Amino acid sequence: MARTPRRNEAGRLAAVTLDEASLGSANDDVEHERRVAIYDLIQDNKFRPIGHDGGPYALYLATRGNRLDFDIRLTDGSPVIAHMLSLMPFRRIVKDYFTVCDSYYSAIRSRDAGSHRSARHGPPRAARRGLAHRDGAAQAQGRDRFRHGAAAVHVDHGAALERLTGAMPEAATGPLSPPAPRPLAVLFACGLNSLRSPMAAGLFAQMFGGTIYVGSAGVRKGELDPFAVAVMADVGIDIARHKPITFEELDEWEGLNFDLIVTLAPEAHHRALELTRTSAVDVEYWPTADPSAVEGTRAQRLDAYREVRDQLLAHIRQRFAGPRTGNE
Repeated sequence: MARTPRRNEAGRLAAVTLDEASLGSANDDVEHERRVAIYDLIQDNKFRPIGHDGGPYALYLATRGNRLDFDIRLTDGSPVIAHMLSLMPFRRIVKDYFTVCDSYYSAIRSRDAGSHRSARHGPPRAARRGLAHRDGAAQAQGRDRFRHGAAAVHVDHGAALERLTGAMPEAATGPLSPPAPRPLAVLFACGLNSLRSPMAAGLFAQMFGGTIYVGSAGVRKGELDPFAVAVMADVGIDIARHKPITFEELDEWEGLNFDLIVTLAPEAHHRALELTRTSAVDVEYWPTADPSAVEGTRAQRLDAYREVRDQLLAHIRQRFAGPRTGNE
């Protein structure tokens, strides 16, 4: 998704391009909001990277793992500077944003059900300024339009927003109960981060790694279990390069900005509950046996590890194969 520069002026951002290969394609609702946001951004702005005097500039946005890539160039494609921003601190905000969006679009579709017309069921609309009030009054234009009042509301969306805020009687509209979205970042935790939690994270990444960030950690740090590596390789998942890490190390290196912590051992569960005192994070306890305690032949021990692997896979499917987040 690209926007062509409108004017050849220095010191301003003239184009924004979204890398659809990494950011993913979106439904009509999201595509419309993207176009409006980009249109607003490049209309009137002052933009000058530190240490560079020129322009106009083009911004290319892409995701690389759990980071957002800001690639700033001149409009002729000449590179200027690039920045990488960790998305971990913003995942809770993004989750809340998509929850609001899901409720908003659900309200619109519910309102339009049974009607011959729906503002959102057709192809993406072109971005446009001057949205009207519900009573038809024109909106002020330009960069001052939000300075002294709320943003304009599309004529077809006002009733939906009223419904969301409770302004319309529930008897006339019916209660809203949008499905709970998936988390955007999940942490699996156990005692040593050497067996159960890396297995769970590997299984989860294979199923949802393209849309949900996943990590693993332990209360203490052990050595990666070779039997865990072997049984994961049986199903085509390579965890051999996993480096066990503690909660404290993960917090220092990336931050513990997860929506959900799934604990697989009692000590990990107690540690996760301590985090809820200072972080807005949900914690779920999935009691999972430690297969390293099983004795016997190599084949018998591997069978115990496979049983744990299969239990984790079944639990992940049951827990997360439900409603999707707004950006999936």
